[in-house]
Amino acid sequence: MDDRKEHIKKIFDNVAKRYDFLNHLLTANIDSIWRQKLVKEICNNKSNDSIFLDVASGTGAVLKMVNQYCFTSINIGIDISHN
Repeated sequence: MDDRKEHIKKIFDNVAKRYDFLNHLLTANIDSIWRQKLVKEICNNKSNDSIFLDVASGTGAVLKMVNQYCFTSINIGIDISHN
């Protein structure tokens, strides 16, 4: 299982710089609409002391939007890929 995990990490490390562009292109920008709806829902349902944890955050696009629009107390993003 460790070899598979390392293989997956390498794949995401290799595409990291192009990931958002490819995601927008391949989904005809539907990913942006989904992301906006998600962040709107998060912002509407948070309390003043909210903590936002983005697991498998990829490029951190959702986390960046939450930071920009929700102003939650603590925002954490984690991902297997450092890139």
